[in-house]
Amino acid sequence: MTIELVDGKAGVAHISSEDKAIIHQAKFSKSDVVFDWGDAFKCSMSSSNRATIGTGCASIQGLDWHVTAAESVTISNGSQGMKRNDIICAHYHRNASNGNENVELTVLKGSPNATAAADPTIPSGKILSGAVDAYMPLWRIPLDGITVGTPVRLFTPRGALWDSVTQFRNPIGLATIGNDEWVLRHKRVGRTRVDDQTGRQSGNPVWDDSPHWRLGK
Repeated sequence: MTIELVDGKAGVAHISSEDKAIIHQAKFSKSDVVFDWGDAFKCSMSSSNRATIGTGCASIQGLDWHVTAAESVTISNGSQGMKRNDIICAHYHRNASNGNENVELTVLKGSPNATAAADPTIPSGKILSGAVDAYMPLWRIPLDGITVGTPVRLFTPRGALWDSVTQFRNPIGLATIGNDEWVLRHKRVGRTRVDDQTGRQSGNPVWDDSPHWRLGK
């Protein structure tokens, strides 16, 4: 049967990770998402070949995962005169024999180059299409010779859903200026600004109470 009440009682265990991935993709995004929780996977180099990833919560292709205590991964030593980019990823894996799934942090090692470093290729497996492996890039670790550079974040943490769809600052309205002008203002919805004149949204997170349009009566 292709129709299912996923959250309903069925008398047997019937909710799968595939069910949750479909619903989460439909509700939130098909893209990988890092949420603004905990340390948001803050990365620091605890030594020249050890990166520490802080706590955080995320979704890889609709499947939720989190880190509740700092995790560490090993960065291979660089080579004199060579540049290299390594990518720290979340690696989803499904055991093809028993269907068990897990996620762990891993490092995809780039290819050394004497002039310019390039990111390694990120495998593009799609979980809902049956892939047993999928990767979610988190941080780029640049190496110049044996020197490890500053980690580069490859994601933007997203605020809670509540922040995205609620918290109206002020109602939109027309303010009369003198006898022959209206001033059109806008409202902010969470981190999204909605302009009353067009209904269009923009991602500018800065609230601005100043007039945006002056209209003759």
